[in-house]
Amino acid sequence: MVGGRRYRGGRGAATAGLLAVALGLACGKGEGGGGGAGAALGAVEDYLRHSKAAEPKTQVGAIARSALVAFEREHASQDLLEPGMAAAVSRRLCGAAVAVPAEVPKGKKYQPDTAEGRDFHTGDAERGWRCLRFDVAEPIYCQYSYAADTGFKASARGYGRPLGPGAFEAAAECDFDGDGKTSFYARIGRVDPEAGAVQLDPELFVVDDGE
Repeated sequence: MVGGRRYRGGRGAATAGLLAVALGLACGKGEGGGGGAGAALGAVEDYLRHSKAAEPKTQVGAIARSALVAFEREHASQDLLEPGMAAAVSRRLCGAAVAVPAEVPKGKKYQPDTAEGRDFHTGDAERGWRCLRFDVAEPIYCQYSYAADTGFKASARGYGRPLGPGAFEAAAECDFDGDGKTSFYARIGRVDPEAGAVQLDPELFVVDDGE
């Protein structure tokens, strides 16, 4: 795989360790001079960066779970039926959703618009955030997106497997420090036509974590 890495749990232990190092160095500031203080500042910055990165990892997982639940819902045919006939039902992925917000926030949070027809309140029963039944009301650091069948961002960020019809991508793109270089987080799923179920990649795809 080029350009990215796979991510498993352990964030809590890592961030707690960084904070402990930072506090330890800060406490030694008076005895050890400026070097300890500088190291402490760097450790705190690392801790804050990792803390911010927890948001996209959590929300991308939630979007992916919403896609799984939506796929399991049965969709009845809208065709007119003769009396006594039963409507055919099927399972399918929700169609793509608009990215929220439209541009990646640069070093600051974005407050989603909760008005009808805006941000996470867009789409319908077959596509978009409405189909996924996914919503975020609190301020967010990242741009969130959902793609199905086409329009995958992960391919351009070094994801190593082919993506196409029958696949979906829950993704976040973030610029935590506002320098124009973005972090990317994605969870990929694919419909297994033989099993009639969605198979999720076991790990989160991450590029430039915490940028």
